[in-house]
Amino acid sequence: MFSVCLDKLNLKNICAEVSPYIDVEGALIFTAIDQEVEIQSSIEDIEIVLRNNLCKYIRNIVKKEREASNSIPIDKESLISYFERYEILNPNLAIPITDEEMTTLRRGIHCSNCRSYEIDFNNQANYIKCPCGFHEPREEAILRTICDYGVLRSNKELSRNELLDFFGHQVSRRSLLRVLNKHFEVKKKGKYTHYINRKLPFEKIRHLFELDLPRIHYMKDRDYQIFISNS
Repeated sequence: MFSVCLDKLNLKNICAEVSPYIDVEGALIFTAIDQEVEIQSSIEDIEIVLRNNLCKYIRNIVKKEREASNSIPIDKESLISYFERYEILNPNLAIPITDEEMTTLRRGIHCSNCRSYEIDFNNQANYIKCPCGFHEPREEAILRTICDYGVLRSNKELSRNELLDFFGHQVSRRSLLRVLNKHFEVKKKGKYTHYINRKLPFEKIRHLFELDLPRIHYMKDRDYQIFISNS
């Protein structure tokens, strides 16, 4: 109960930073079917709402807002944008590996489907190809490997030289820079340019990237299957 009150207070403080006219309602919702709740102590500033009363609770909020004579419209886009400052994409990051552990890792790009490193990688081709039948867009494979590095080194920003080493120089500096400049924010420009590390696996943030080509999996003795990049 204390955490619910604290969450409401925190939300009120955040909204007050945007506008003093934003009202915040707080409730503890019990969603189990046919649930009974017995409160044995006084509760202030938080309403207890059972599942069958949730719709009525929301309608009362809407009604109260409509009846308010001094109601001021809320800029929803600005409020959402402000909330994003407090967003925590992943509060439980993996423990970053040490410099010594980093030296033991195998370099290069592996197949996204079978994890094999025995791929056909051509800097001039649009796809990398694996004997398992999986064809992945070259740009996507480079981007995925950058994200792999970002997870392993979540305590650091992305360095061009360190990434080239992680790729085992399998990709050219030009190709790497093209992908970095397209998909990552520059933190520091110049000789020691770094890029913001998103610190999350590629599959979790795939939707954030602009990718055009589909992934193609050629199945043995079957027609090929196409997996769209941003599905």
